[in-house]
Amino acid sequence: MLKRLRNNKGFSLIESALTTVILSTALITSLFVIQGMLIGSVDQELNTIATQLANEKIEIILADKEFQGYDYITDDSYENETLTEYSNLSRTVTITEVNEDDLKTPEEDSGSKKVEVTVSWGNEAYQQVTISTLITDMS
Repeated sequence: MLKRLRNNKGFSLIESALTTVILSTALITSLFVIQGMLIGSVDQELNTIATQLANEKIEIILADKEFQGYDYITDDSYENETLTEYSNLSRTVTITEVNEDDLKTPEEDSGSKKVEVTVSWGNEAYQQVTISTLITDMS
């Protein structure tokens, strides 16, 4: 009878349980990695869309300057938007007349306007894109 027990080939209950634990751990880890990659992919896609939408608004503002004139470019001319067709992205425009020397200090009638377009899709700092340009009055 001892000989018969020694020749038993197969897996014991402990070996099967250990294999199940190892495979389960590997599977759960893999799922977390895949989830992180998918979230990163979605953020990258939204970042690309936000960049294109910010550039689009900058181009509209530059065209307005060309056809409507320098004085038309004000905060009142452009309202904040919620772009529902793009996963509820929000687009804001900030226009400030700035000092020509440092381009930061607000200064009335300087002849230079800093235009900032920000497109955001979440509350985190990395979930927004801001594009800036400078418009001058050459008249």
